[in-house]
Amino acid sequence: MGKPDNELYSMDLFAGAGGLSEGLRQAGFHGLYASEIVPVYANTYQINHPGCTTVERVNAAFSHVVLPEPGVYETAIRTALELP
Repeated sequence: MGKPDNELYSMDLFAGAGGLSEGLRQAGFHGLYASEIVPVYANTYQINHPGCTTVERVNAAFSHVVLPEPGVYETAIRTALELP
Protein backbone atom coordinates (compact mmCIF):
# COMPACT_ATOMS: atom_id res chain seq x y z
CA MET A 1 0.00 0.00 0.00
CA GLY A 2 1.20 3.53 -0.81
CA LYS A 3 1.84 6.44 1.45
CA PRO A 4 -1.37 8.04 2.84
CA ASP A 5 -2.52 11.18 1.06
CA ASN A 6 -2.15 14.01 3.56
CA GLU A 7 -2.85 16.79 1.08
CA LEU A 8 -5.39 19.51 1.87
CA TYR A 9 -8.14 20.21 -0.68
CA SER A 10 -10.66 23.00 -1.13
CA MET A 11 -13.78 23.85 -3.10
CA ASP A 12 -14.75 27.50 -3.61
CA LEU A 13 -18.47 28.16 -4.05
CA PHE A 14 -19.54 31.69 -5.02
CA ALA A 15 -15.87 32.07 -5.93
CA GLY A 16 -15.64 35.56 -7.38
CA ALA A 17 -12.15 36.20 -8.70
CA GLY A 18 -10.65 33.69 -6.27
CA GLY A 19 -9.36 35.64 -3.26
CA LEU A 20 -10.38 32.93 -0.78
CA SER A 21 -8.84 30.24 -2.98
CA GLU A 22 -5.60 32.22 -3.20
CA GLY A 23 -5.40 32.46 0.59
CA LEU A 24 -6.10 28.75 0.91
CA ARG A 25 -3.46 28.00 -1.76
CA GLN A 26 -0.91 30.02 0.18
CA ALA A 27 -1.87 28.03 3.29
CA GLY A 28 -1.14 24.74 1.47
CA PHE A 29 -4.55 23.73 0.06
CA HIS A 30 -5.07 22.40 -3.47
CA GLY A 31 -8.14 23.84 -5.16
CA LEU A 32 -10.25 21.17 -6.85
CA TYR A 33 -13.41 22.99 -7.87
CA ALA A 34 -14.83 26.50 -8.06
CA SER A 35 -18.26 27.75 -9.01
CA GLU A 36 -19.19 31.32 -9.96
CA ILE A 37 -22.39 32.47 -11.71
CA VAL A 38 -21.03 35.79 -13.08
CA PRO A 39 -19.11 35.04 -16.32
CA VAL A 40 -16.47 37.76 -15.99
CA TYR A 41 -15.66 36.63 -12.43
CA ALA A 42 -15.57 32.97 -13.48
CA ASN A 43 -13.14 33.85 -16.30
CA THR A 44 -10.96 35.85 -13.91
CA TYR A 45 -11.00 32.97 -11.44
CA GLN A 46 -9.85 30.55 -14.16
CA ILE A 47 -6.99 32.89 -15.09
CA ASN A 48 -5.96 33.19 -11.43
CA HIS A 49 -6.32 29.44 -10.73
CA PRO A 50 -5.69 27.54 -13.99
CA GLY A 51 -5.32 24.14 -12.29
CA CYS A 52 -8.77 24.27 -10.72
CA THR A 53 -11.99 23.07 -12.37
CA THR A 54 -14.14 26.20 -12.69
CA VAL A 55 -17.79 26.23 -13.73
CA GLU A 56 -20.30 29.01 -14.37
CA ARG A 57 -23.49 28.00 -12.58
CA VAL A 58 -25.68 28.34 -9.55
CA ASN A 59 -24.79 26.10 -6.61
CA ALA A 60 -28.10 24.39 -5.96
CA ALA A 61 -26.74 21.35 -4.14
CA PHE A 62 -24.09 18.69 -4.38
CA SER A 63 -24.93 15.03 -4.66
CA HIS A 64 -21.47 13.77 -3.80
CA VAL A 65 -17.79 14.56 -4.03
CA VAL A 66 -15.12 11.95 -4.70
CA LEU A 67 -11.74 13.12 -3.48
CA PRO A 68 -8.55 11.93 -5.15
CA GLU A 69 -6.95 8.66 -4.18
CA PRO A 70 -3.34 8.91 -2.99
CA GLY A 71 -1.18 10.19 -5.81
CA VAL A 72 -4.10 10.94 -8.14
CA TYR A 73 -5.15 14.56 -8.51
CA GLU A 74 -8.48 14.20 -10.27
CA THR A 75 -11.92 14.83 -8.88
CA ALA A 76 -15.45 13.80 -9.75
CA ILE A 77 -17.89 16.49 -8.62
CA ARG A 78 -21.51 16.44 -9.70
CA THR A 79 -23.91 19.25 -8.92
CA ALA A 80 -27.65 18.86 -8.70
CA LEU A 81 -27.89 20.52 -12.12
CA GLU A 82 -25.96 17.63 -13.66
CA LEU A 83 -28.04 14.85 -12.10
CA PRO A 84 -30.50 12.94 -14.30
